[in-house]
Amino acid sequence: MAAEEGLRRLRLVGKAILALGLLLVAAALIGSLIAGWFGASPWILGFAPAGIALSMIGAGILLTAWIVEGFLHPPRPPHS
Repeated sequence: MAAEEGLRRLRLVGKAILALGLLLVAAALIGSLIAGWFGASPWILGFAPAGIALSMIGAGILLTAWIVEGFLHPPRPPHS
């Protein structure tokens, strides 16, 4: 039971990090469009690299949890 609870928490953290990263990328893109529309400097694009990095880390955590979960559960027989 402890392994399943740990995987649940790992997936929760991975989803939160992925969501934060995607939110930063979306904010950077929307802010850049708005800045271009009003003729301002697109300084908000500086958040995009951090958002991409956080998204990659979150996806890596989710992938790791998925692989570990595959090792914890016994193989299922093929469907007939």
